[in-house]
Amino acid sequence: MSDALLVGAKLTKADITRAKLTKADLSRANCSQVNMIDADLSRAILYETDLHGANLYGVNFRRAILNEADLIGANLTRADMAGADLIGANLTRADLTEAILSAADLNGASLLGANISDINLAGAALQAAIMPDGTSYEEFSRAIPLEKRE
Repeated sequence: MSDALLVGAKLTKADITRAKLTKADLSRANCSQVNMIDADLSRAILYETDLHGANLYGVNFRRAILNEADLIGANLTRADMAGADLIGANLTRADLTEAILSAADLNGASLLGANISDINLAGAALQAAIMPDGTSYEEFSRAIPLEKRE
């Protein structure tokens, strides 16, 4: 289903484990509580897509567009979001354990209450992002001990 046009699709609670949706357009789709374990959504467009409560374990979101996406409470453990656009995305209470967000654009995103254990944020843009503790990235990064910084 590469290049699939799924704008506004209703996929609530669907099981699309290991689906190949590279370059697919899922803008404004309702994918809440969807099961997409190990799916490939590289270079996909998920603008304003509802993914709250979704199981996105190990999903490949490399260079995907997730601007303004609702990822509240989503499981993004081990997701690869390198180079993805997440401007204004809501990642409140998301599990980002071991996620790769290197070179991702998280400007204005909310990570409030998110689990960011072992996350890779190397080169990520985080201006105006709200960090898990409710502080700005600038305040949050000042509180990280020097030995924990990359």
